[in-house]
Amino acid sequence: MNLEPSGKNTKAMRDTFVIGAHHPDGGYTQKTVFPDGTPKGLKAVLIEHSLWPQTVSRFLAQCIIKLASGKGMKPNPQCLARGNCCARALLAAQLDF
Repeated sequence: MNLEPSGKNTKAMRDTFVIGAHHPDGGYTQKTVFPDGTPKGLKAVLIEHSLWPQTVSRFLAQCIIKLASGKGMKPNPQCLARGNCCARALLAAQLDF
């Protein structure tokens, strides 16, 4: 899933059911695409759940670090342990993901 809607690396995702005790039906269906069929990005999903940080000017989709060779980048293995450093970690830290 990309940070912004659509993009070249998006796969069709199916809707999911989000469990919520505060909801009269016990939860609700989370759509993964916009009405026009464009896949949602991480930012749209986080905004819908009121998780998008308002105080950060630049929020990455995923934390990356330089390779030991100095040429290229790779995902930071420590990223998910922090839980709020990037969109990927913030979404993964939620109980329903």
